[in-house]
Amino acid sequence: MPELQIDEIAAVVAGQVSRAERVTSFMDFQFDTRAMGANSLFFAMRTVKADGHRFVKDLAAIPGAGAVVRKDFAEGKLKVPLIRVSDPLQAAQQLATHVREKYCSIKYVGITGSAGKTTTKEFIFQILSHKFRSFRSPQNWNNSIGLPFSLLKMTGKEETAVFELAMSDPGIGEIDQLAGILRPDVAVLLNVFPVHLEFLKTLENAAMAKAEILNHLDADGCAFVNGDSALIRRAVADKKRRSKTCLRPSWYPSGWEWRIMKSRKPSPLCSCWPAGGRSVKRADLSSSTRPTIRTRKP
Repeated sequence: MPELQIDEIAAVVAGQVSRAERVTSFMDFQFDTRAMGANSLFFAMRTVKADGHRFVKDLAAIPGAGAVVRKDFAEGKLKVPLIRVSDPLQAAQQLATHVREKYCSIKYVGITGSAGKTTTKEFIFQILSHKFRSFRSPQNWNNSIGLPFSLLKMTGKEETAVFELAMSDPGIGEIDQLAGILRPDVAVLLNVFPVHLEFLKTLENAAMAKAEILNHLDADGCAFVNGDSALIRRAVADKKRRSKTCLRPSWYPSGWEWRIMKSRKPSPLCSCWPAGGRSVKRADLSSSTRPTIRTRKP
């Protein structure tokens, strides 16, 4: 996990520091006081189930602990460092974005779809781990809370990192927000099924929502899209035209599988191989410029 000074955090989240009597730094970031250890920073978020501000008093027993709280929080006699902000959840998202920018040498993989995200994440992580120092988001931490706190668990020593993106309050725009925080180098769009239709109304809307993962893919990024789905093909059609270097080898009507290829450089390669012996495309994701594309037989 990153070690961040309280002043650096306050600057990133536009917060006001109080009760910090000396230079203070944090090495752990939590939304649950029960998981906190020494030198942890607690984000006191309000959810439909509870208000995290009720538990800030528990930090007095934790060495070096601090909290991100709302501006109107009344701390009373509590003597722990506080960062006052308008919205602690938004502050966590801003800090995660800052950490993502700070660890820009890591290659980030983002996965979305109606089903199979966690399984695919574990699958990709296990393969990458054979060659690279890799990280993956804990459990199914994939929403507006889970994704930021997943990023805040990284150390910066990783080479690759794999995350899920999902809709917790389903609607158009949420995947876009998460993708804006993560800014994946590789995007994976698995599938679209009839879930969350009480919010999205139609499968077409669901496909559009999932396709938002491509909105923040850089020009030298790489995407794997389920080409068997006509809904997904239509949803990403305009994005395909907009980003010419975005690869979608799974566009073939057959299945595909991931492999790690050997490279002259000690950096990740992303490959997708269709079944049936057809030619495929391969992209070197280590380059900061346009990826090199080769065609070969598996």
